[in-house]
Amino acid sequence: MNQLRIALTGVESVGKTTLANALAQHYSGQAVYEFAREYLVDKPTYTASDVLKIALEQIKRQAVVPTCMTFFDTELTVIKLWYETKYQTPLPAHIQQAYIAQAFDLYLLPCPDLAWEADPQREIPDRQARYTLFEKYQNTLEALQRPYIVITGQGQARVSQAIEAIDALINQRS
Repeated sequence: MNQLRIALTGVESVGKTTLANALAQHYSGQAVYEFAREYLVDKPTYTASDVLKIALEQIKRQAVVPTCMTFFDTELTVIKLWYETKYQTPLPAHIQQAYIAQAFDLYLLPCPDLAWEADPQREIPDRQARYTLFEKYQNTLEALQRPYIVITGQGQARVSQAIEAIDALINQRS
């Protein structure tokens, strides 16, 4: 049984949760959900302190040792770019260290080529701003030499691209 750790990262409203669910089902794996959604559900506003609390819980969730293929609906790159973009300050050193140390077998980076869907927890409806942030994700992953692929298109095309990349990784490791 494969015990790969796959991270879904990227801007809001690109289908990370939908993709994580579809992949977990396809591979009979497990999806680990984004803590921020749970934490912020009853908070109309939040602070930098809240984002750091979210980061600490996300670190705990990522420490799970998978017993099957595991799809993480978010990871610390999301928190890093969210925090640094919103508050114009670097992450505290202990969270930055956890971010650098996190290890996934593959990162899936969905392109913001889907229509933005309004949600009380979403903040960036502007298409150009979403693409600018997407480029920051690419640059960040490349700077740390993380293995990633960009996922594009609509619906099943996104799932198929992800499956193709994961299957290639599985075959490479066989």
